[in-house]
Amino acid sequence: MENTSIYVLLTLSLLASGSFGQTSVTSNTTNTTMEPSSSDSKWEKFPNQLQSETQTITTPLEPGMTFFYDIARGFINTIHTQELPYGVVRELVKSRTDQQAQIVWDENYEKIIHYELVFAILGGIGIAAAFFFVIVGLVFCALRCCGRCGGEMMLARGSKYRCKGICYSVFLIIFSLIAIGGSITCFLSSAQLVETIEKVNITLRSGLKDFTNYQDITTKQYNVLLDDDFNITMNNIKYQISDDGIKLTAGIPVQMMIKNRTDPVVQILTKLSTDNIAANMTLRQVNNQIDQLKTNMSQLNVTITEIKANLTRLEAACACPSVKFNISSLFVLFDVSKIPDLQPVSDMIKNISDGEPLKVSAQINDSVAIIPDQVVNETKSARDEIFKKLSSLDSVRKSALSYVAFIKNISIKSYVTQALNALQQEKEYDVYVVAGYMVYSGILMLFPGLIILGMFFGILGHKPNTEPTDRSFMSNIGGILLMASVGLIFIFAFLYLFINASFFVLGGNLQRAACYSIENGSIYREVIDNKTVWNGYPIAEVILQNKSIPLTATRILDECKKDSSLYVTFLLAYRFNITKELDLQKLLSNITAEVEKINIPRPNITLLSSQDNETLHDSLNNNSTSINRTEIDNILSTRVTSIDLTEYANRLEAETENTSVAKDVAEIARQLRNLNSGKVTDINQLKDSLNANINNLADNIVTIKDDVRTVLNRANVADHYIKNDFQMDAKNLVRNISAQIVKIAKEYVDYVKNKIMNDAGKCGSLRNIYDKSVQVACNFLQDGLNGIWCAVGLCTICFIPNIVFGVKLAKYYRRMKKDHPFDIKKVSGSKGLGVTV
Repeated sequence: MENTSIYVLLTLSLLASGSFGQTSVTSNTTNTTMEPSSSDSKWEKFPNQLQSETQTITTPLEPGMTFFYDIARGFINTIHTQELPYGVVRELVKSRTDQQAQIVWDENYEKIIHYELVFAILGGIGIAAAFFFVIVGLVFCALRCCGRCGGEMMLARGSKYRCKGICYSVFLIIFSLIAIGGSITCFLSSAQLVETIEKVNITLRSGLKDFTNYQDITTKQYNVLLDDDFNITMNNIKYQISDDGIKLTAGIPVQMMIKNRTDPVVQILTKLSTDNIAANMTLRQVNNQIDQLKTNMSQLNVTITEIKANLTRLEAACACPSVKFNISSLFVLFDVSKIPDLQPVSDMIKNISDGEPLKVSAQINDSVAIIPDQVVNETKSARDEIFKKLSSLDSVRKSALSYVAFIKNISIKSYVTQALNALQQEKEYDVYVVAGYMVYSGILMLFPGLIILGMFFGILGHKPNTEPTDRSFMSNIGGILLMASVGLIFIFAFLYLFINASFFVLGGNLQRAACYSIENGSIYREVIDNKTVWNGYPIAEVILQNKSIPLTATRILDECKKDSSLYVTFLLAYRFNITKELDLQKLLSNITAEVEKINIPRPNITLLSSQDNETLHDSLNNNSTSINRTEIDNILSTRVTSIDLTEYANRLEAETENTSVAKDVAEIARQLRNLNSGKVTDINQLKDSLNANINNLADNIVTIKDDVRTVLNRANVADHYIKNDFQMDAKNLVRNISAQIVKIAKEYVDYVKNKIMNDAGKCGSLRNIYDKSVQVACNFLQDGLNGIWCAVGLCTICFIPNIVFGVKLAKYYRRMKKDHPFDIKKVSGSKGLGVTV
């Protein structure tokens, strides 16, 4: 007795990891390969429970049978409202020997009888009805053989003859159709009852697989949380103070703090170098153009002097008083030597170039680049001491893992295997069971089938104005079929009523004693969770090896209804406290204090040397480097020659046209025109280009001075930060490292607490095992039994009117042997049932 109770308890405790009732928990879980959310991406991928494979296969007709099954359930719930006598059950469970159990039975069997009284009465009525049908059938047959009870083969046709025939036919059709419906329902219920065995097999196999998956995934979840993720957390903490970590969290931030101040200096030095190079190139172009301009002006002076000499000679040779050569008006007006000297500008550009701004920028960048390595080297000894203290925290992980090892030790495989073996043996007889219920349902279908067939032949064989003694062979066959159906009903009524009573008692007890107690949870509250019955909490003793922990089946059912975690459902807080066991912040308090003692030295960076400062200040304060654009513009805007050479040539040719020197003057005029379009034009273009380049040079000088001024200002700002404000920011960086370590530990503790409290070992996957197990027993098996007795009972009810109306209507179809002595009047022309009124 004790072993049986323990086996039942263990099975219920492992399978009842869901809620009361039949509603499945909707699971949103997927395969273990599902990607973690972005907030959990820093941790190891958390294995989710696999989607439950415990599914109950339904046939297409089962949903349509729900209404019929509900009627059967409602009938049983209406006639039987008593609760299971849990007091007796508790006493039987408390019995430790068969002798004690027998004593409990002897003292309380009246309560069991009272509980079963309704089923016993109705079952007895069914069996009594079976014997009644047999007796009535024998008496009826005997009387019919003696010519009684309508046994005479003659029919009186009174005034209501036609009306009676129609009523008999209508009622017979109605009850026959109801009987056919009951027969079909009996067939479907029987088929469902047979299929239940296969569904039990499927449910057990998939349930075992689901439970094994639950054990494996839950173990993996705790290993991931308390092993993998713990190691990730410790590695993250160690990384914070490792060479790479300190370089990332301190070295690079220090570098960026310095770089943010030196980059503006580097950028303006680079710009100064670029602008200085541009100014130097412009200065070279200006000097080249001035030299070229001097050469061209010298050549122009020589040419003008030669032309003036030739004109003087021709003026003397012409001896023409009326001709005015005006040689004195022709001379070179532009003087290139008046352009100011640009040597101070050249000196300033050279001094800046000699300072090599790009080289200074590179030196600054090189000094900034090695800051992270300097920080790593300067803090190494302090960090080595911290590493030694971190190794002691590994014991926390091992301690936490030891508390959840029990989940792997639970095994239900042996129980399920025994059940599967029994089912496998039973399947060998499936072919006989199927043949049996097909014959059983077929015979039940035969009764109304013969009635419908008889009515079909009777109506089909009717001929108007035919006497009862002259009815056709077809009509006579219809009457015989009706009488055959009546005889078969009497013959098989005992069998069906006896089976109906048996199935009613069996189905009723299954529904009320088993399924009702499981569905409303009373079996758990009254027996399994009763502390006085077991002297403690039996499920806690089986699962947690501690019967004082208030772990009950009701709690498991309630929590698994909400798809709660293993920690919450099974009260693992009594075994270990997450917050206390994983209080890394407290364990790391000494370590964070050591971290805050780390000292980051100030970088030794020289932005500008004293010579660079002196050169830049001199360049900025030297006013002689400024260029007077107005003066230069006035000089370069002066005409090259005193008069326009082309106009002068045209006038000479016009005045000497009819003179003796006309030909020579024309040659000189041509020279003047060529000189104006050639050399003079080139000089004017060169002047314009020179003017533009000098303006660009002036702009470059202004830009260079702005760059120098900016370099000096930014260098002063950066130097002030490094000498005065850097140490405070460096200390804040160390505090941030300490805060980051605390943050990592807190994030891990919060993450693990959240996962263990809400996600690890969620028993929603086990919920389907419990639901489907209950569904097979309390839906398929129970509904199959209830469907059979309800369908057979419906057919049995239809037997009585089918017998009465079948016997009555048979005389309307059969061929009579003689006319009735009281059949006085015949009225012809009536149609419908083949009768004459």
